[in-house]
Amino acid sequence: MFKVAGLETNRDFALFLSGETSEAICKIKGISFDSRTITKDQLFVPLCGKKFDGNDYIKDALDKGGFALTDHGNPATDRLIVVHDVYSSLLKLCQKHISELDVKTVFITGSYGKTTMKEMLSITLGDNCHASLENQNNEFGIPYTILGCSSEKKYLIVECGARKNGDFSLLAKYLKCDLFILTGIAHNHIETMGSIENIEKTKLELLKCLKNKKFFIDGREIFKDTYIEKNTEILRQALSYLGEKDLDPKFKFELPPGRGKIIKHLGGEIIDHSYNSSPYTLTETTKNLDPKEHILILGDMAELGKKEKKLHEDVIKKLSGFQLILTGTIFGEIQRKMNLENILHFSSLESFPREYLIKQLKKSKKLYFKGSRSSRMEIYIDALING
Repeated sequence: MFKVAGLETNRDFALFLSGETSEAICKIKGISFDSRTITKDQLFVPLCGKKFDGNDYIKDALDKGGFALTDHGNPATDRLIVVHDVYSSLLKLCQKHISELDVKTVFITGSYGKTTMKEMLSITLGDNCHASLENQNNEFGIPYTILGCSSEKKYLIVECGARKNGDFSLLAKYLKCDLFILTGIAHNHIETMGSIENIEKTKLELLKCLKNKKFFIDGREIFKDTYIEKNTEILRQALSYLGEKDLDPKFKFELPPGRGKIIKHLGGEIIDHSYNSSPYTLTETTKNLDPKEHILILGDMAELGKKEKKLHEDVIKKLSGFQLILTGTIFGEIQRKMNLENILHFSSLESFPREYLIKQLKKSKKLYFKGSRSSRMEIYIDALING
């Protein structure tokens, strides 16, 4: 359930947000973002995206006995709370909730590893922690995470994703955190952000949220032999900043599907990095693999901008010691251009070399899968395991 601690009535909300509401004072029993499921006396917050406008559903919410937050309407209308801007007001409510709960708040961002870092930290902190669900890290998921935190929690971990310049500007203006983790910067979303410099600038906007600037963990300055070792060091530093005890020396994190999970199958292994891909994460997560033991099955990397072909070509050159099995239109063009003997390209599930890879698994080979979401690498893993 979503709620704002410290605010009880429509008048409380209106006063806090410098808004206006009707003379009647009524108790508000929670926050709703969905007019289909809103219940009596909940406050409907109409969010607006590229393909939808929550304002279209305000009447539905009111008809069900709810209240509605709006930036265009008559405050004299029963059960409306009229504010200057709905989304800015929502962020103000989020910060009010954080302050009232007095939780230690951690913001995590970066071009890669956000979800893995969130999972590692939340699992380590255990039941005392409330964290973003799955991949709820956009401008809507962040408020969902914050307003879903209860007074029973000691820590709030918020995964923050940005896809374009300025995505964090409002967050930086209204929200505060106790610890900020930047996992790293890479070419992801360069198509929409324009340059690495813009990506870095956008991510670092969240530094403005920090109550104390010394509580910043910069993954760009942490160098370890493997991806997991780097994440573990970030985790250790985070626990220290939060005043928690150090990791058990036997600590071992079980990676979630799509983010490096190892699946034993037919005498070999499937290394599932299918969730997403970028040139940096691809080279980092393969740098300690043995070309004699591993076969790389790779899909196109998306949102790399005008240099996408060169970046794909550079990756192939770096990984030329491996047997490579590629899919996607960009990799297909490069494979034909480079004409390398150790590269095979397939274009669909029908042409996926399943039987060949099953034979390799039976020979104890290790199959590494990675690609952007649009490459849907998980369907090929499923084809190997489930036929």
